[in-house]
Amino acid sequence: MTERELRRFSEAVLALHECKRPADLGASILHAIEHLLEADNHVLNWIGVSRFEDISVRSADIPSEASLDIFNAHIGQHPLIDMIQEARSVECSPALRWSDRMSLQRFKQTALYHDFFRYTGTRHQFAITMKVGGDAALGLSFNREARDFRDEELQLMEMFAPHIRQLISAMRGRLDVEQSLALRELAANELPTIIVDEEGRLLFASEQARRWMHDYFPTTNGSGLPAEIATWVRRNPPAGAALTQTLQDRKLTCTCGEVTAWRESDEAFMFPSAQHSSSVRCLRLREEQAGKDLRRLQTLGLTPREADVLFWMTEGKRNSEIAIILGTSERTVDKHREHLFAKLGVDNRTSAVAMAWEVMRPGMVA
Repeated sequence: MTERELRRFSEAVLALHECKRPADLGASILHAIEHLLEADNHVLNWIGVSRFEDISVRSADIPSEASLDIFNAHIGQHPLIDMIQEARSVECSPALRWSDRMSLQRFKQTALYHDFFRYTGTRHQFAITMKVGGDAALGLSFNREARDFRDEELQLMEMFAPHIRQLISAMRGRLDVEQSLALRELAANELPTIIVDEEGRLLFASEQARRWMHDYFPTTNGSGLPAEIATWVRRNPPAGAALTQTLQDRKLTCTCGEVTAWRESDEAFMFPSAQHSSSVRCLRLREEQAGKDLRRLQTLGLTPREADVLFWMTEGKRNSEIAIILGTSERTVDKHREHLFAKLGVDNRTSAVAMAWEVMRPGMVA
């Protein structure tokens, strides 16, 4: 590696690691490879099942005459088509030029060149692909009009590829962490929650939801979701539908939410053509057994009215809603809330509800 190439390599690595968010991944990779190698344009492709899609070009726009529909229609004539087809099964391909597989004179005779590359001014290209997880692969290509790429330039890109794969792995890990934190926040502020996919697999469950699933359902599937809930989800119930399960004098109600996309934003940006977002549902759980629950809550040293307020807090009701249910004013409910917080030694609703759940669990002595 020459001194100039070493400097460009170092600049590219530094540019690559400036990426801090998954949504910036594509732009960061393009920015880095522009530092690495001189080309008329640099192209990043997320490779899907059988063709290139969603091409992103920096420093040169694709002319309207050379549409992506034309490119995809003639993709089978690409000199590096075998690399494209094998991209999802090969960890990292070697860097290859058009000229390694086909002469420019011969390529000019194809519809792909005549209808697409001719308008982009591209006469020379080399590309490299790398598997980046699941069914997704990344393709990078470098295009020139005046001169072909040297062996040394291809070798430089092959040395740089592991740095790109390392960044993508780090961004995927960050997505997992961010998603986990978001779900934990959801669980702390909402009713006990379960998130399942369309196949009836458990993706997430809050702590209280797991307790109730264990108490009410004797059998689970491989993911830990009760078999009864998994079967129900696979029947695609409409939003608002409910599944109930009784246990002695208690009843658990599982209410189905809307179908939504999993990891809809950042990961879709990272792998727009190759990743198929799973459809998921958010299920809300609610337990009913007010009489015994209220007696159990009073064992915490609460008055009957304070126990009433705390019980409805465990049901996810706001102070205004509790006031309507109990036939009193919101100000009175707030006073009861202050008193029960003081008696329980807590300073927030989440902590009070957690203590209430502990005493209301089956098996506690009333």
